[in-house]
Amino acid sequence: SVTFTVLTMTQLWHSFLSRSQTQSIFVTGLIGNRWLIGAFFLSTTLLVLSIYVPGFNDLIELYPLTGYDWIPVVVSMIVHTAVMELIK
Repeated sequence: SVTFTVLTMTQLWHSFLSRSQTQSIFVTGLIGNRWLIGAFFLSTTLLVLSIYVPGFNDLIELYPLTGYDWIPVVVSMIVHTAVMELIK
């Protein structure tokens, strides 16, 4: 479940980082595209539901994450942001 969550959240976050190939996310901002924001929150909500809702997480073979399990998710998103910003 941790690996699935890391990969999914990193890809969802990457959509914000990909809005411009040359400008930093700190220049383009996060709120310029309402559809992207909606898709991000909808996808994140579905991910969280698939992890924590009994029956649904059994269907896709995930287990509920602890607070410590979310640390690699956040770290991967921070590292991914740093790498993408350095590349730009």
